[in-house]
Amino acid sequence: MIRYFCFAIIWGSNHHDLPEQETLRIHPVALGTVRENHEPFDLNGVVLPKGTWLSFYNRPLHMDSKYFSEPYKFKLDRWNEKHTQGTFFPFSLGARDCIGKDLAMKEAKMAIATLLKNFDFEFDPSWKLKKTTQLSVIPVNGVPVTARRRVANPQC
Repeated sequence: MIRYFCFAIIWGSNHHDLPEQETLRIHPVALGTVRENHEPFDLNGVVLPKGTWLSFYNRPLHMDSKYFSEPYKFKLDRWNEKHTQGTFFPFSLGARDCIGKDLAMKEAKMAIATLLKNFDFEFDPSWKLKKTTQLSVIPVNGVPVTARRRVANPQC
């Protein structure tokens, strides 16, 4: 159960992006990205002709122990380390990166902070995550959670 949360935790820390980054690494919302190559490209001895469409899926990279130690563990401190460019792309990558990602991250922080400030949450420990892919990755049948309104804390 989450007991105490304050907006200061999100806005008053240099580490306020760590929970979101680690969550998006393990459970990316977007599947990856698709690109067309504009000139022939040699991929380990196989030449891909100009105009070939390539799909880059983020989850295999996000869960590769070569790039992220203990990839199946939720570890906030991993984001204090330097990462190989192109190994973390929850919103796509490069010149065609998601134009709304900064707004989405700010909205998520405000929504999470508001919810955690006003409610205590309890999750069913026996529940197992099952995901499906549609336009994005979503849990099958949602996530069972009980929310109880908390007493306002005047320090938050």
